[in-house]
Amino acid sequence: MKRNILYAALIAVALLGCASSAPIQSVDMVANADPYEIGVVGASFSTFTGFGTTVGTFSLSFAPRTNQVIINTKNQGNKTYIYLDRANRDALVTAMTTYFGEFENRTLKEKGKTNNAYGKIIGFMEWGLLSLNARGNPEMRLGYEFKDAAPFFTITIPETDNLMYNNGSPVKNSGYFQMFFTRSQLEEFGEMLLQDYLVATLEEQDISRASTDPDVY
Repeated sequence: MKRNILYAALIAVALLGCASSAPIQSVDMVANADPYEIGVVGASFSTFTGFGTTVGTFSLSFAPRTNQVIINTKNQGNKTYIYLDRANRDALVTAMTTYFGEFENRTLKEKGKTNNAYGKIIGFMEWGLLSLNARGNPEMRLGYEFKDAAPFFTITIPETDNLMYNNGSPVKNSGYFQMFFTRSQLEEFGEMLLQDYLVATLEEQDISRASTDPDVY
């Protein structure tokens, strides 16, 4: 039942449905409030060597001033923050919707290059070992891969140039990594990307929404 409800919600967003940045405030602001955590998502991650995966989690935060969801994870020991604006999230939800449908219809391909089957999104990322001293715009590939005869939805983050290199940062680029999701993990992740879900968390945090009501004269 939960899967059917979420699947319907994802389809609704896909039917309604760039480069990103991490501005302090944007025209897409939903409330004048600092970022806060909205949940933890399970996933598997590619290892440092690129062979095999490790099971783990990452946290999600919502930044109301910019209407961005922030993935808080680690890559090769570096604290890593990936910012997803609304356009990114809509594209990701569309990819999830397509994946769920192909999974149900058993049309996923076990062979071939499928880690970019659902396209790419360009996000904004900050990373660093002790401090966030690097930032860039990763071209994240959305797709899936089979492992041990089972499919996983994947987000692939390639090596990304550091925009601050030689400008106070010695880091040239980020490391390559992938995130793998089972269907249940993807459902939880997808729910927290929906705009209605994010707006609902404002009330839980006792935060007033930014008014968008037009004047009538």
